[in-house]
Amino acid sequence: MPAILFELDPTSEDAANVPVVLTDATWRVLEIDASPPEIDAMFASSADTEGEPFVQGRHHNRTISLTLLAKTATDALTQTAVQGLMMKIDKMRREGGTLKWTTQAGTVVVADVLFAQVKSELTLELYALNKAVKVTADFQCKPYLRGAEVQLADHAETVLPVCVGVDTSVGGDVPALTEVLIDEDQNVNQWWMIWGIQSRYYSSATSAALFYEAEGRTITGGSGAIVTQTGASGGGANNAVEFTCDTDYQAMLSTQASGAGAHLSHIGNFRVFARVLTPTANTGIVSIALNWGMGDFLVSTVNTPIVFPTDSWDNTFRLLDLGQVRITPVVAGTQRWEGRFLIRSTVPGDKVRIDHFFLVPIDEGSGEVSGVVREQVPTSFTGRDSFAGTTAGVALNGRVAPTGGTWATSGDATDFLFSDPFGTYTEEAVSRVTSAAGTTGRFAILGAATPAAVTVMSNIHHATNASTVGKQQQHGVIARWTDASNYLRGVYTRVFTGASPAPRYLQIQQVVAGVVTNIASLTLPNVFGQGMWGLIRLDVFASGQATLTLTDLTGRITYGTVQGSSTALATGGTLASGKSGLYDFTDDTVSITRYYDDFSVFVPATDAAIFANQSIELRSNIVVREDPGGGIWQRPSRYEGDYPKFPPAGKEARSVRTIVKACRNDPTTSEDSAIDDLSFRVSVTPRYLQLPA
Repeated sequence: MPAILFELDPTSEDAANVPVVLTDATWRVLEIDASPPEIDAMFASSADTEGEPFVQGRHHNRTISLTLLAKTATDALTQTAVQGLMMKIDKMRREGGTLKWTTQAGTVVVADVLFAQVKSELTLELYALNKAVKVTADFQCKPYLRGAEVQLADHAETVLPVCVGVDTSVGGDVPALTEVLIDEDQNVNQWWMIWGIQSRYYSSATSAALFYEAEGRTITGGSGAIVTQTGASGGGANNAVEFTCDTDYQAMLSTQASGAGAHLSHIGNFRVFARVLTPTANTGIVSIALNWGMGDFLVSTVNTPIVFPTDSWDNTFRLLDLGQVRITPVVAGTQRWEGRFLIRSTVPGDKVRIDHFFLVPIDEGSGEVSGVVREQVPTSFTGRDSFAGTTAGVALNGRVAPTGGTWATSGDATDFLFSDPFGTYTEEAVSRVTSAAGTTGRFAILGAATPAAVTVMSNIHHATNASTVGKQQQHGVIARWTDASNYLRGVYTRVFTGASPAPRYLQIQQVVAGVVTNIASLTLPNVFGQGMWGLIRLDVFASGQATLTLTDLTGRITYGTVQGSSTALATGGTLASGKSGLYDFTDDTVSITRYYDDFSVFVPATDAAIFANQSIELRSNIVVREDPGGGIWQRPSRYEGDYPKFPPAGKEARSVRTIVKACRNDPTTSEDSAIDDLSFRVSVTPRYLQLPA
């Protein structure tokens, strides 16, 4: 028998503890009661069930009772031993603790003690004659006993867009405490990440994989063809499948393997994601939906379609969440299900390219983590000008700002001019009034280049709605300015269609080599209009993600927020860095005044699900990630989902498969711009209901 049978508060659990060791030298264990805890079992029934099937259960706390006999050579030693035990158990009563148990076979388990109590039995026969004291200690513990932590395999992916790993030999008889340490290996911030695990219905069959290239599946639409697409997955092939749309939905791609191959054979619930691109030549609105069914497909379900914006998503890969599929085991015959990608456009002849799709299992654990764009209060400004102390009518060009350098203006005729206070607004401002149609807009650029991560803000105002039908106004801010042919702008746009009020939009637009592209656009409700001041704010990050927000001057009322991304804005892109400033444009000849005030530029704190070359850890009770420097672990800004607990292998010797996918940007609003390297490793702590032998 091992020398240590029981140890209270061992230092292996907490180095600050002073343990009490129960050994054969002082203590003898007379009786042990470690019965498994009771379970709250829940059952549900309906009119067509026999009996009430079990649906879920929860174990109560367990009580471990020890009857001990303290026997030493002297009264003093016995008294010291008993008092030491009493003090330790009273500490456990107040604060909790741990009970370490080494079995006769040498297996070590630990019980987490929530409450403890003790009583001693001092009799003439025991003490006076034998110098022994009988003690009964009851420890109320968490339901499961913990074994030693085991590190499983490392899993790394340098080719595919997802990292998938299979782990075996998870011990215990209930789900193990789990730590999944995920490393970012591309040296790029990852804004978003999703994970999922699968055990009960895991299969190593090709037909039950979690990732598939589109070119390896069956093209059902007659227009489908395999094409080369820059940025597509698949190693050197870089292939995607292109389809030509009609105005009605058509099943273009089946999940069946190409060449009349096998259908899929998964079992369980999954979220299905697809990476899709639409070319810039498209002119209509594309919609994609997943149609799925089991067996012969005569009964099927169509999930909610994803509708592409008219042009802001063109020529960028988008990661589409096509909804869930629920695949049940076949009653008889071969397990089989099929998914079909339904595609249409409002303009016939538009194209859609599917790169790949993957499935995230959700039955036994899954979760989603992301960064959050939030309003930040800067500690310092790289550029700042409230236009105080100016003289009305003087041009902005050449003014030295309080922070950030000198203003330089260019572009369409009629410069920005300083204005006196007006209405209820009590500060000096900058205005621009024109009566000639512009072509490129007027630019006001401040000082030197700013860092890649930058926030540009300004108050804006327009004095009248009068304008010519078919014309528009734009006013906002500029970031990443190189010259008039290469910059990013975030603008509030009014288009005069003759309707009242005029349609208005928030738009993020990049200009590269003189070509204007909408990265993102949002139609605003009629809440911000004539005579109102608003605060427009453009946040741009090194990942290529950009967010534009319009609020009232206090920042408490948000009129609209739009988010997008572009590889041109990412590290190494054409617009990876540059100067900041103001932008004003109208193609109307009606005299309309636009105002700007309280311009500022600063470097925002960058958020992410996983920072470049750092890690995120999924634990059984929390999710934490490293900060950019790797010195601090804290919760991510947003996490939704489960905490991982790997099911035990059991008598069936089941494996656990894990899938992890990360994205540099928010896939709901921005592009999936790259295929990055990712790795993870799993550590499990097996747990037991029954004490292991």
